[in-house]
Amino acid sequence: MNRKITAATAAAIIFYMGVIVGWHVYSPERNIGLQNPGADNRPPETARKASDVRIGEFFMRYEETTSRLTGKWGCRKLFRQRWA
Repeated sequence: MNRKITAATAAAIIFYMGVIVGWHVYSPERNIGLQNPGADNRPPETARKASDVRIGEFFMRYEETTSRLTGKWGCRKLFRQRWA
């Protein structure tokens, strides 16, 4: 009975090690094609019309307020007491 358990454990370890090695060795780049403009078969009338994208151009900036919290956090004092 003990020999069967040892053999099953060894077989499972070898199998999963093979899975891990295969996962790291597998190279998916052969399945990836180049990204060429127009290769997505999009009709010409639905093509992107903007020449450039400016991220953050239309965001609103709210007025800045000061914090109403006036207390101090005790974490630094506790940290200094424990690890000083």
